[in-house]
Amino acid sequence: MALIQSLRLEQRLLAGLAKFPKKFYYLEKFIGDEDFTSHSYKKIFYHLKRSILNGDSVDATTLTAKLEAEKLCFLDEKVGTYDFISNLFENPIKEEMVEQTAKDLKPFTARRRIHAAFLEGAEKMKGLKNASLDEILSISDKVFNNEITYYDGDSGPENIYDELMEVIEDLGNNPISEVGFVGPHKRVHEMYGSLLRPGDITVILARSGVGKTKFCMDFCTKVSLKYNNVPILHFDNGEMSKKDLMFRQMSALTGIPPYYFETGKWRSIEWNGMSNEQIVSLVRSQWPKVKDMKFFYFNVANYTTEAMIQLIQSFYYSSIGRGNPLIFSFDYIKSPLEGRGSQSQWQEVGTMIQKFKSFIQAELLHEGNPVISMITSVQANRSGIVGNRNSSDLPDDAGQVGLSDMITQQCSHMFLLREKTLDEMRNEPDFGTHKLKPIKTRFLGKSAARATQQIMMPNNRQRKNEVFLEVNGFSVEEKGDLVDFMNGDRTDNVEPIEESDNAGGLPEGI
Repeated sequence: MALIQSLRLEQRLLAGLAKFPKKFYYLEKFIGDEDFTSHSYKKIFYHLKRSILNGDSVDATTLTAKLEAEKLCFLDEKVGTYDFISNLFENPIKEEMVEQTAKDLKPFTARRRIHAAFLEGAEKMKGLKNASLDEILSISDKVFNNEITYYDGDSGPENIYDELMEVIEDLGNNPISEVGFVGPHKRVHEMYGSLLRPGDITVILARSGVGKTKFCMDFCTKVSLKYNNVPILHFDNGEMSKKDLMFRQMSALTGIPPYYFETGKWRSIEWNGMSNEQIVSLVRSQWPKVKDMKFFYFNVANYTTEAMIQLIQSFYYSSIGRGNPLIFSFDYIKSPLEGRGSQSQWQEVGTMIQKFKSFIQAELLHEGNPVISMITSVQANRSGIVGNRNSSDLPDDAGQVGLSDMITQQCSHMFLLREKTLDEMRNEPDFGTHKLKPIKTRFLGKSAARATQQIMMPNNRQRKNEVFLEVNGFSVEEKGDLVDFMNGDRTDNVEPIEESDNAGGLPEGI
């Protein structure tokens, strides 16, 4: 059988990238190692890619040295390494043809992948003697979906008013209860809408040790439970192990400190007024609940952004299934492994968050709609350390965002999470231990006016609304907002969020 390849196009694309390195940035998400069939061509592409991403110069002498260090030879071409690389730089390809060459080469990659997928699928089908139609289609999805890469030409600018009437009237005829998942905190959802909207990113800003991870894990877990255990994919940046999170989650479910689970002493203690028998009963009462919960952990320390995105995509198609929702929790944003030579730290972080946003909003779609909701966190600046300071001394604003302004630009919601100061604990009794302050709100909920209004305080000064939280161990509960405080009320004393007609199922907008 003839090989599915075009060495001429592979060589031509390598020549284009060698002569016009900046073109790689336009093709970075489109081409990869799998587009080259020759081992030597794969190595050339690898070194070209690393040189371009690191901001190094690309020339025949340097590239040859890197290839010769790996003892790479070109037996099929019957030329030496330097001669072959020199021929690449002398190739007559023009800059405007580089992208077209990549597009011409891609069908060969698609054919190889589909051919391999058909062979794998054929083998799997042989073993499905008593499978149902749904099982057959599900297995087919897992075999094929991660292998097929589609690319479409740009359709060009579109007039937003062309379909405006149809869209608005259609929604009027078929109203939906919510856009995105309803979170566990009444005031937060009423004022700011869903913090887990498919295709959007919510960022929690806080100092180290304040509770970024607690808040995000608690929020995602409670949302997942509300919607029949929607899967959560949690990436950890190398700071917490799988077992660390297991003990935390068990503590959140039972209220028992993680220490007793870490040491295994939960079977032999009395704690917080509970007898040993009660504690054992409480712990074991969680087993029917946790067997259906879906919280997938992966340590991505030393992973590049591209590798993380590829992992999400592979996991989604193989374990979640196309069209199904996924909550993605990333703990947390910091300088990525990869750099671009002359890029500063804030540029590298900005590039990383841009790639995540592009991936969940425009790349992994089902019938044109996003399916992944993302929540993440970032460390606040040192000026946000509470310590023994008064609330008036804290700059609770966007200036707290560390690393890059592009984090703020790319997210839909950003909140500052901090512990209450001593004067706040004294002046706001029974209203929690922490504050959640809005920094950016691209979307608002049905109580938009409440979210944006300035509240007059007893000292005749106005303050922007904020939410009070009670962080108890690894569980987070809302205690109302500033309006509730001024009215002497709390969230746990007012009506809960109304359940929609499809409570327990997915929101109609997903």
